[in-house]
Amino acid sequence: MKKEKSVFSVVFTHILTTSIVIPFFGLLAGYFVNKFLGSSLDKGLLILLKDIVYIAFFFIGVKYSISYINKNIDVKHPKESSKYSIIVFAILITSMWIINILPRFNLIGIVYNTIFYSVIFIIFFILTKKYFADLQKLKTEE
Repeated sequence: MKKEKSVFSVVFTHILTTSIVIPFFGLLAGYFVNKFLGSSLDKGLLILLKDIVYIAFFFIGVKYSISYINKNIDVKHPKESSKYSIIVFAILITSMWIINILPRFNLIGIVYNTIFYSVIFIIFFILTKKYFADLQKLKTEE
């Protein structure tokens, strides 16, 4: 039985699951990549590999969050839920980008982090927008 939740609750659930819970396992996987391959790979390649693992887990996190919301929550306002999820996530990802570039302020770091966080934002944006747009379409047809 789906529970009706407020827009705030839907956004909070989506952001928490997508940004913290599942990516935490991505960080753990990245740690193991570092632990087992750290001595055999170039440092730059190792960083790239860890980030690819993290992005894969992030993708899984967004898909899981959407699946959880779809199964457990009756979203009454999909358009608003989408809009506020994207806004909150944009603020969070921009904050993370700033936190990551400030300590090592160099061109390569800025470009690399910009690409990394842009890929994460694009994944979140596309999957979130599509899910809530499809849900909005279903709501208007009812």
